[in-house]
Amino acid sequence: MTVRSGWLLNRDAQGGGQTREDTRVVPTGTMFPAGEVTVRGGVVPGGDPFKLTSAGAMEATVGVGRAVLQGTAAQGAYPVAVTEPETLTFADGDAQFPRKDTVAIRVQDTTYDGTGQVRAYLEVMQGTPAASPVAPSADGTAEKLYEVTIPAGASAGTGGIDWATAVADRRRFTTGLGGIMAGGWTNGYSGSYPGQYRDNGGVLERWSGTAWEPRLRLGPSGRLEFADLILQRGSDGCLQVEQAVYSQRAAATDYAFSAKPVTDTYDRLRILADGSVQWGPGNASRDVNLYRGGANLLKTDDNFECAISTTTTGVTATAGWATSSPQMRTRAGVTVVHLGFVRTSATSISVPASGNVTPDILIGNVPAAWRPPYDLYLGASSGVGHGSVRVNTGGEVELLTWTPSTTIAQNANIRFEYTIIK
Repeated sequence: MTVRSGWLLNRDAQGGGQTREDTRVVPTGTMFPAGEVTVRGGVVPGGDPFKLTSAGAMEATVGVGRAVLQGTAAQGAYPVAVTEPETLTFADGDAQFPRKDTVAIRVQDTTYDGTGQVRAYLEVMQGTPAASPVAPSADGTAEKLYEVTIPAGASAGTGGIDWATAVADRRRFTTGLGGIMAGGWTNGYSGSYPGQYRDNGGVLERWSGTAWEPRLRLGPSGRLEFADLILQRGSDGCLQVEQAVYSQRAAATDYAFSAKPVTDTYDRLRILADGSVQWGPGNASRDVNLYRGGANLLKTDDNFECAISTTTTGVTATAGWATSSPQMRTRAGVTVVHLGFVRTSATSISVPASGNVTPDILIGNVPAAWRPPYDLYLGASSGVGHGSVRVNTGGEVELLTWTPSTTIAQNANIRFEYTIIK
C-alpha cells in the first residue's frame, strides 16, 4: 500500500496493526484547531504535496504528500500519507455536455460510516454532465485536492483531457497548533481562537475572534505593509513611507529622530519629542535650535539668517516722468522698497510759497508685491529739494509737497524709500 493511515486499524483486527513506518510518514501531533475537539482538515504544506500531472489522455498522476482528514468529533482526525505517486483514470466524457470530476483523498472507517471498508485511498468522484457543470463535494472524511473538467466527447481516441487548462487546484492547507496557516485555493474560513495567524496571499492576518485582520505584509522588493501603512525602498539607500511616521517618547526632551554622517562624532540633526529642532557641526554638540516659544511663537536662542530676494521690475511712471533704479529687497518677511522718479518733461513744476502741491501729482505706480498694507506718507528728496509723497494701498505714488517757492525742473530725481512687513 502506498496510501497509509495512522491510528486506523486495531492491532487485533484482520490485517490490522500499525507499523513504525506508518507512524513515521503520517503527520502526528495537534493540528490547526477548528473546535474544541476537532481540527481543520487539509494538506500538510511542504514542497508541492499531491501534485497532479498528466499521465496520458485520460489519466493523471497524484504525487506524494501528507494530509489530515477530520471526521466527526467522535471519530477524530485521520493522518494520511501518499508515499509513492498514484495514477488515476478518468471516465470518458459525456456525448453532449462537459462535466467536472473531483480528485480527493478519503478515509473509510466502517465503525463510523458503515461502508464495510477500513482504508485510506485516492479517488476520482465523477461529476454530472451539464452545460455549466459543478464538481462533487468531498463530504465526509475526505479532502478535495483538484477539480478536473472533462470535455464533452473526451476519450483517449479523441485526444482526451486538455491538462494545461482542465485542472483547478482545490488543495487547502493545514498546519500545527500555533503555526501560521499556509495559503490555499480559498480563504473563506474563520479562525477558531483569537490570536491565530494565517498567510492570505502574502498578507499575514490575525483572527480577532470575529474577523481576519491584516497585520503585516511582506511584499516584493522588501516592501512591508502594516494594515494600511506601507514601508518600502524609495530609491538607492532611501527608505520610504507613504503615510505619517509617529514617534511617542516618555519625555519631551527625548529625541524622536536624529541623523549624522558616518564619519561624524555627533549627530547634526535632532528632532525632540516636544517639537524642538537642533542642529550642530558634527564634530561638536548641537549649538543651534528652533522651538515653540509660546502660543503662536516660533523662537530660536541663536541668530537667524535667510536669503535676500531682490526685484527691480514692475514699477511704472506717468507721462512726464521716468523710473530711476527702483528696487525691492525682501528678507525674512521684511521688505525694503527704494523708488526714484525722474522729471522728463521740459515743463517745470512751480511750487507755491506754502509748499503744498495742488492738486497732488500722480507720478507713478508700484506693483502689488511692493504695495503697503495702508497708505504711507513719506519724506522724499532730490538732493537740492525735499518734500513728501504718498504711496497708497492701490500702488499709486503721488507728490504732495515740495520745497516752497521753488520749481521741480527737468531731470530732477525724486527719491524715497519705505519698509513693510509682509
